Order: sequence, then C-alpha cells, then structure tokens
Amino acid sequence: MVRKRVLLFALISIVAAGRNFAQAAPRSEAEVQHFVDSLLGQMTTEEKIGQLSQLFVFDSGEAVEKSVAAGEVGSLLFITDPVVIARLQHLAVEKSRLHIPLIFGYDVIHGFRTIFPVPIGMAASWDPSLETQ
Repeated sequence: MVRKRVLLFALISIVAAGRNFAQAAPRSEAEVQHFVDSLLGQMTTEEKIGQLSQLFVFDSGEAVEKSVAAGEVGSLLFITDPVVIARLQHLAVEKSRLHIPLIFGYDVIHGFRTIFPVPIGMAASWDPSLETQ
C-alpha cells in the first residue's frame, strides 16, 4: 500500500508539474485518490504502458519524437544535450494528449568516467587486491 501511494504521489507530482497545477494540486488523501482515478480513467492502455516505457537512446530521432508526442514514452536514458531535452520535453508536455512530462536519466555506475576500473567491476572480481591498485 505504501508503494502504491509513493507511485501515485510521483505520478501526481509529475503531471502537476507538467500542467502547472502546483497551486491546484490535490491535498487530502481523497483528493489524491480522485485525481489518480480520474487520470488513470483518461489514459488508454497504450498510454499506461507508455508511461512505464524507458528508452535507452544516445540520439533522438524522428521515431523517438513521434513516440514522445504520442505519449508512448515515460522516460529516456542518456539524452544529455539540453537543447534536445527541451525539445523532447516540449513535445511531451505540449503535444501529447495528457501532457505528462518525461523523466530523463543518465545511468552511470559509480566511478564510471572518473576512475578506472569501475568499482563495481573490481568488486565483482572477488579479488581484494584490486582495491589497492
């Protein structure tokens, strides 16, 4: 139940931010439940699946933009160019039917690109002597 509430709160926060509903965001548990039920009731099965979809891309192209505008993507990994992020976020918030913003992530193992070898790789070797090298 706690997990469900956290996920619902996250969804509400994302949608509220995208729609500029900060002032009108639900406050009570009943309002939250009504908001969530209403939003989920508006979503098609494809849109619900889309919100659970995370694309792993290094370069956004026409296919990615089309999917974002159609509400078929909930988050993207490895898009780091601010211009590209702004364009994709604009498509999600302004062009998609429910105006739900995207989540952008950069999945980096701790230490990657800062030291070599990667700490998780050293740990996976089961060789403690690697830690001192």
